[in-house]
Amino acid sequence: MNQVYARVIEVLANGNIDLRQIGLELAKAHPLVFLEIASRTARPEWAVKVRHEMATGNKIMAIKLLRAAKNLGLKDAKDIVDCMHEDLYQLSPRGPLPPLGFDRPFLSNDLVTVYHEIMG
Repeated sequence: MNQVYARVIEVLANGNIDLRQIGLELAKAHPLVFLEIASRTARPEWAVKVRHEMATGNKIMAIKLLRAAKNLGLKDAKDIVDCMHEDLYQLSPRGPLPPLGFDRPFLSNDLVTVYHEIMG
């Protein structure tokens, strides 16, 4: 099985892969598998909106949307948005990539879960 995973990684790393076409083929051939995978990887609508506001530089609106969607206090929502701001900056061409498996010790486990819902 490790050889299969290694081959999959090699194919994906090649860069000539149309993931949308792969998704369509998988959905046609194995619809239940596709739905299971999609349900685990899809972001909720509120998370997409929060991330969009962050991408457009509107931190205040991102905080408002996050508070409304998850019933968070101002400080908790601001802490999450601040983490998002820092990490989105690090992922941009202007900054370094964050280390794999990074952790946010000042966020509670519940807030880390919300963060991952948004950031994927």
